[in-house]
Amino acid sequence: METASILPSQKSGRFFALDWLRVGAFLLLVPYHTGMFFVTWDFHFKNPETSHSIEFPMLFVNGWRLSLLFLIAGIASAQVLMRVSRKKFAKERFKRLFIPILFGIFVIVPPQIYYEHLFNHTRQYASYLDFWATVFQFQPYPKGSFSWHHLWFVVYIFVYSLLLLALHTYFQTPHGTRLLDRFTNYFTQSYRLYWIILPFLFLTHTLGPLFPTTHDLINDWNNLTQTFLVFLWGYAIGSRSEAWMQAFVRLRRNALVLGIITISAYLFYFTWYDIWFPAANPAWYVYVPMRSVRSFNGLLWLVVLIGYATVHLNFSNRFLRYANEAVYPFYIVHQSVMLVVGYYVLLQTWGIAAKFALVAALTYLVSWALYEIIRRVNILRPLFGLKSFQKSRSIDSKNVSVA
Repeated sequence: METASILPSQKSGRFFALDWLRVGAFLLLVPYHTGMFFVTWDFHFKNPETSHSIEFPMLFVNGWRLSLLFLIAGIASAQVLMRVSRKKFAKERFKRLFIPILFGIFVIVPPQIYYEHLFNHTRQYASYLDFWATVFQFQPYPKGSFSWHHLWFVVYIFVYSLLLLALHTYFQTPHGTRLLDRFTNYFTQSYRLYWIILPFLFLTHTLGPLFPTTHDLINDWNNLTQTFLVFLWGYAIGSRSEAWMQAFVRLRRNALVLGIITISAYLFYFTWYDIWFPAANPAWYVYVPMRSVRSFNGLLWLVVLIGYATVHLNFSNRFLRYANEAVYPFYIVHQSVMLVVGYYVLLQTWGIAAKFALVAALTYLVSWALYEIIRRVNILRPLFGLKSFQKSRSIDSKNVSVA
């Protein structure tokens, strides 16, 4: 009964379930990043009052949100490469990823740095234009004003897409095809899908302590390697989608139970961390198991989300068609909008709940309004990863967006 629902739409060849997950994951960016103002973790600038309670839902979401997006990007890349040439794929990635990166670095990201300096009183400028000139000194942030900030995700997807071109050529050879078949056949049987966590656990406990996440592409080896592996796993799923989707659907209930147990264990550990280890880092026999639990929990929720979405959300409607195009420009502008709004809201004397609600609401509204302008102006569309009007039916328009 459930097997039919795992297949893509017969009319479009599209997995609408993945579209729903992609839209949902991007929409979570606003409350998640808004929460960064109010938790104890480092951020551009902070509300004077912070709250530990907000950290719990953020820890849960943080375990799988980005992995889900990298996985979907890999799936989409495989689906596109099955229909177009490598040259056409590279051209599309340049247009939809590299151009927005450049535009973002020089136009979208600088307000974030400017308002960070204003709020923290770290530097003074006569005007915004006076500050903006410092971007062209090309001195990396935080010493300078040159950065891609939240667009690191797009940068990494662009790099991974270029690397994939060479790998795709190999996977089309008889030897590469057999390797993909063996990989799929092994990990989609029984509970073997869970064993995919092993290389990620290895990296977590080897590269993790040596290379904290920086998002700078150069010194970010743990994050870089792990997200690339997720992207490649997505490519494997997109190349052999039916077997993988069947595995996700079959394991979704089991993964849900294990996911609830493991996230509960991790949050319990997080709650008592400061009491158990008030003056030192935890011993390795505590740290290693709990980091392993956290990594495994992220895999479980990927199975849960894709499995249940495949069964219940493999359909389209007007909202999905609208949102699927909107989320990429929305992502590009949202953090700059949020930091500008946050600068003025956080200076008020209101409580955390009121500030959080207002920042999130205004970020959604302003970002949506900006998208409505962007989508109507042909010259702006390519700068935010959208096809121009005359090319809106390009070759990959029937698949999940790679970005």
